[in-house]
Amino acid sequence: MRTKILWLWLLVVCSFSSLVGAQAEGTIYRVEAAHGLTAPAARLISRALTEATAADAQALLIEISDGGAVMDVARPLAREAAAAHIPVVVWIGPRGTKGGAGGALLLTAAHIAAMAPGTSAGVAQPLVDVSSSFSATTQQQVVDDFATTLRGWQLEHGRNADWADRAARAGAIISSEEAQAATPPVIDVVAADETELLQTLEGRIVKLGDGTSRQVRTLGARVVTVDATAWEMVSQLLALPTVAFLCLVLAALALGLELSAPGVTVPGVGGVVLLIAALYGLWEAQVRPLAIIALLGGLVLLCAEPLVLAHGGLAAGGLVLLVVGALWLNDPSRNPGLAVAPLALVGTVVVVGA
Repeated sequence: MRTKILWLWLLVVCSFSSLVGAQAEGTIYRVEAAHGLTAPAARLISRALTEATAADAQALLIEISDGGAVMDVARPLAREAAAAHIPVVVWIGPRGTKGGAGGALLLTAAHIAAMAPGTSAGVAQPLVDVSSSFSATTQQQVVDDFATTLRGWQLEHGRNADWADRAARAGAIISSEEAQAATPPVIDVVAADETELLQTLEGRIVKLGDGTSRQVRTLGARVVTVDATAWEMVSQLLALPTVAFLCLVLAALALGLELSAPGVTVPGVGGVVLLIAALYGLWEAQVRPLAIIALLGGLVLLCAEPLVLAHGGLAAGGLVLLVVGALWLNDPSRNPGLAVAPLALVGTVVVVGA
């Protein structure tokens, strides 16, 4: 009889140990923002948060390796992260990454803010852009409200609120070393890579948006990467102004070739596809509408060149409109870090002007 009781106790202990081990192991969901915080990237991160919450994951790890951001997209995403029912960890890395405005915003919203050595966050202009159509009083109220929100997030997690207030009102850039050395620190952790980060996070207790506290268990946790679907990846790339601009230039060249040699069909179809892709990307990037009009005007002039004996005049005018439109495309106060790359402009001038 005693032997049976002993075996029963042993079975209970083993079952309990297995249960505790399974609970401790858990899962860490991971998602990467490698192409800036544009609308498609924000949708991917939001999907990852939804999946991680449904799985009751130990945490969602958001890795930021590109500092470009559409601020009208990044701000709601930050609020969603701050109100999450599971811990949200934001890490800017690897070394050399400039987290920019999007990185700074998500760091303040995160339950745990982390950066790799040799990285930075923030931009020189304010994190909030207020329409000039508002009265001065209303503008100040909007700025005050946004700065208060960022301060509240930082204070809630025991981090430096003064830097967040300065970044919101006037703009501020801070390195990982400066962020860690501040009193109190601007961030929680400096970790060189994901492995070091997860080891450092083991056992940390964070306060969630609903007021409850939760201990993060990362040792032995299974890391689940939320990969972008094929369409999500394509849409993220198209939402980069440089990619959208190059698609527009290629569309102009393809349509011009079709008009100069009607009946070929392939350049015409390809040009239309590229034009649609470019317009979709520019729409997702939330660029200046007048700049898009200038780009389309340049496309029309380039396409008209083979039909009109203008001796290169239309092509030259189209090239000028393309360059002017590209330079004016991005509003730094609304979409910091998302300008058309200078190399793309130079390449366009060389190829089209040849």
